[in-house]
Parts: sequence; structure tokens; C-alpha cells
Amino acid sequence: MTWTYRFLLDNRSRRHSCYGLMAGKDRQHFVVLIGADGNAILRTERFPRSETLTAIISSIRQSCSAEACFDLHQHPGGSHYFIVKSFSGHTLAVSDMYADRATALKKIREVRELGKKARMYYLPFVKSQRREDT
Repeated sequence: MTWTYRFLLDNRSRRHSCYGLMAGKDRQHFVVLIGADGNAILRTERFPRSETLTAIISSIRQSCSAEACFDLHQHPGGSHYFIVKSFSGHTLAVSDMYADRATALKKIREVRELGKKARMYYLPFVKSQRREDT
């Protein structure tokens, strides 16, 4: 099972990829890379200060240019996910779980393409939906 988030963007009728800078209920801040379909591709850890988020996004953008910064893993349940690492080896963000390896590799390509040019927005998330992976 995977949690899928739908986000409100600046123009409610048009969706595009972006970095969502968000605050959780616990006042911890995190970044989500949102694809053109409105679903989250990557999520970062939570941080107490929002100023940290712009540095994290900058590191993700730099990592998007290097193949070695993406680590593909298989969950014991059979799902696949990937981790984006900085050049120094620190984990920057973790992807959603994907049913097969091909989908995870497709999402890595999407992150490499979108990650460099996506805009930053402070976003509220609307509602989480539970999705069954097949």
C-alpha cells in the first residue's frame, strides 16, 4: 500500500511539477517533489527549520545531474523504491514505493528531468488517499 497526495497548485485547473515546501502538524518542515500528475515522487526527512529546505532542494538539483546519486532498492515485500543521495553520500530524499523495477527506473528518469527545473512553492496538501499496489 502507498499513500498518494494530491496538492493544490497556484492555478487550480493546471498541474505541473514543482517542489512543495510543506509544514506538518508537528511544525516540522519537509519537501515533496510533485510530478505533473499531481502525485508525490520524492519526500525528504522532516526538519525543524524551513530555511533548511532551500539548501536541500539545491542539493537535490545538483544530484539530478549525477547517475551515481540514485540508489535503487527492493523492499522485502517486492516493491521498489529509490534514494537520492548527495555527492557526499548523505540521503536527501526517498521515493514512493513502486510495484516493479521498470516503474521505479522511469520515476528516476522523471526526477532527473524535473528535478533541475521544478519551481518551489509553499503548498498545503488537500487530502491523502490510500492506494493499493498490485
